[in-house]
Amino acid sequence: PRSTLFPYTTLFRSRRAYPFFRHMFAPDIYFLAEWQEYQRQREILLPRFQGRQLDGYLAVMDAHATALCDALGDQGECDLPDTLGPVVLRITADCFLGAGVSARLHDGLAATFRRFAEGQDPILPGWVPAPHLRRSHRARTEIRATIQNLLAERRRAPQDPPDFLQMLTEATYADGTPVPDHVRVNLVMVLIHAGHETTTGHLCWSLVDLLRHPAELAKVLAEQDELVPPGRPLELGQMRRLGALDRALHESERLHPITTGMVRRATESLEYAGYRIPK
Repeated sequence: PRSTLFPYTTLFRSRRAYPFFRHMFAPDIYFLAEWQEYQRQREILLPRFQGRQLDGYLAVMDAHATALCDALGDQGECDLPDTLGPVVLRITADCFLGAGVSARLHDGLAATFRRFAEGQDPILPGWVPAPHLRRSHRARTEIRATIQNLLAERRRAPQDPPDFLQMLTEATYADGTPVPDHVRVNLVMVLIHAGHETTTGHLCWSLVDLLRHPAELAKVLAEQDELVPPGRPLELGQMRRLGALDRALHESERLHPITTGMVRRATESLEYAGYRIPK
């Protein structure tokens, strides 16, 4: 039971269980950081996912999704991850780096992040000069430089009204301390990397499940026809009323969880339920 395990939760740390993230990003970034620093960075990010900020993200998603549907046509076949993955990545980049950034970076964005993702090796240490790790490190350097240049652009010419990147460029910690640029850069990298891969997987399985269950697909389409006027951008209030779609997405998430578990490491040796768990 959760209540009996609670006293032990501080002894099991996830940040030590994912060593590859330390060389992909930085050891003091978000969930990899010590608790106090994690909380400081969390306070910077949370307001960016509330209120009017969500309207801007939804507009980006709607535009890219509409363009994808127009490009696919009325019939044919496609590979879901290969089709949806780059679109989700472009959406993520435009949300967190600024509208139109994905067009400036073109197809190189997806290729660079694929190389970067090769660094998720749970076996080899990051310093091993294996080809896939070297590719990941080169991609990391390229991505960092791109984000740093975008931050510099925003300082020279601030965007009004401010988007996610502009707010992050101007952000300070709660005590007024300036946020170091390496923290800003790595926070954006974490969001883009974590956001696009899991979202792609979830969307792919959701489409497969709906196609396998035509009755549920019919409910989703009927609801969309009723609540969303054709030819008009989707609004946040409309999206929140799409109950059939919401239930379908959650059921697909239950059937095919993209993240099936959270790995943790014991920071101290302890006894529990007759078992000895070593440090």
